[in-house]
Amino acid sequence: NDGTGRYYLYDDFKDIPTGFITDGGSIPRFFWRFIGHPFESEYIEVYVEHDHDYAVGKISRKEADEKLLAGLKAKGMGYGKRYAIYWAVRIFGGSHYNNENKKEKQYE
Repeated sequence: NDGTGRYYLYDDFKDIPTGFITDGGSIPRFFWRFIGHPFESEYIEVYVEHDHDYAVGKISRKEADEKLLAGLKAKGMGYGKRYAIYWAVRIFGGSHYNNENKKEKQYE
């Protein structure tokens, strides 16, 4: 934990390297009581993969969001919660997709 609500991976995870920074489920604090904590252990793998998919940009944003939805379903999250998360990232997540790579390309 770096004190900002973000966490660093301390070990490689699937194809995600050590040191990758994640904010877990990106769930605003107000919604934690309805959706759950952004670092709930049963869903954290799906959230971290989604953050990585957004950061790297190797798959489209829509594919990343659909992968998130499928992952939450596979982990047993209920229909209402998983679709609330899915539509939240579809509506509000665009500015975060591949953001670092966009910044780097601006200066090339």
